[in-house]
Amino acid sequence: HPEMKNSFNDVLSEIARVASEEVTAKAIVTVSGDGQIARHISRYRAQIPVFAVTDNDRVARQLALSSGVYSIIARPTTVDEAFAFAAQYGRDNQVLESGDTVVVAVGEPLSGAQTISILEVKTV
Repeated sequence: HPEMKNSFNDVLSEIARVASEEVTAKAIVTVSGDGQIARHISRYRAQIPVFAVTDNDRVARQLALSSGVYSIIARPTTVDEAFAFAAQYGRDNQVLESGDTVVVAVGEPLSGAQTISILEVKTV
């Protein structure tokens, strides 16, 4: 419907942000070839970093303009692999440590998704 105030992606992104607050997450992890999921989540100004895993250098540079988004250039094939890349990045940059909670918001297929279809809570 044209009269809908928020798009489906906006609603899912807000859910990811609220979930991160409810579980006291230290970061939100996304995977996106075009950066759309990370951009949508960024709009809701989560108080924690958004780690955007992408295999596209251009997208990584563009995401630097989105509030709270940190790009990780990698090509994960599974959600667990994407989480592992983000967890390592977070530890390397003193943002995450063992035992921290992270919300993973990704779509399928991982590199080509434009909307969130998987929302998981994981522990580093």
